[in-house]
Amino acid sequence: MNPPSLMQCLQWRNIDTELSAAEAQHSIGFGGHGTILFKADIKPDEYSILITDMSHCWFEQLTDEDIASRHKKLNPHVELPVSNLLSHLDSCMKPDAVSGIPSVKFSCREHNGQALLDVSFKVAKFPITWQFVGQPCEPEYTRDNLTVPLLLMVKEQQRIQQQLVRIISDKQKEIQDYRQQGFSLSRKNLRTKDFYENEFMKAQSTSKDFDKCVKVNANHISMSEPELSLYCEIMEKFSQLQESSPGVTPVSSPEKPTGRQTNLNEDVNQPGACQAAAAADPVDTETEKELVRRNELLKRTSDSKRNKTKQKMKKLF
Repeated sequence: MNPPSLMQCLQWRNIDTELSAAEAQHSIGFGGHGTILFKADIKPDEYSILITDMSHCWFEQLTDEDIASRHKKLNPHVELPVSNLLSHLDSCMKPDAVSGIPSVKFSCREHNGQALLDVSFKVAKFPITWQFVGQPCEPEYTRDNLTVPLLLMVKEQQRIQQQLVRIISDKQKEIQDYRQQGFSLSRKNLRTKDFYENEFMKAQSTSKDFDKCVKVNANHISMSEPELSLYCEIMEKFSQLQESSPGVTPVSSPEKPTGRQTNLNEDVNQPGACQAAAAADPVDTETEKELVRRNELLKRTSDSKRNKTKQKMKKLF
């Protein structure tokens, strides 16, 4: 089961699930802390949600009747219209709620191949529980919506880095030119060291911050807001390119052949060859006439300029 293509451009959100030691044995997550990513499209009468632990993807889509039935089963003592329930769920899944509103709690585990994402929150002091039941997606979906986009994000970051390095290098040349002309800084603390790309990159690879970054994120992987935004930009661009591509039919292949098919091996100098082609296709004849007319016009213009140049040279000498 794969989500619709419209889910591709939605933004991933981070969840740190809360599980007991017993539940953790069957939990879904990565980084050793039960962290998962999800993207949800919640409307007044239906919702779609995609869940991933960076290795697998699960998807669920429910309409109002199924939502009402599940709500009655999970919260038998609380009557709540479907539209209100989905509105509260939408609020719970927002980034600010995911970041740590005390009344909202998440847990996620796997059961019989399904991903069960439980959300607990309160409505007018009444506790509400909701369970998303994600069905497994095809393995290709994980590749196309996680692995490939993440690699494209790395490529885009490298491109941006190269642009920044180029700007810094140009700025350094500009500063050096000012120095050579005798200009000086008004404050010495504004002076910076000269920038050399190779030395800078080498220093970063041996930096303590590099070790710290790998250590911290390996134990607690998540995406920051800029990274989530970049993911959306990558997927939107990828979707646009897919829509603009001609698909399996080559652009150069016409759907219906018109006129006479030209043989590339045919000798165009052969007597009568051009006349035969023109007779077979009147459009080609008109095109050839127009080309001949333009060539003659260009030739006359060129001859006129050449004659004027000769007359000017004669006057000079």
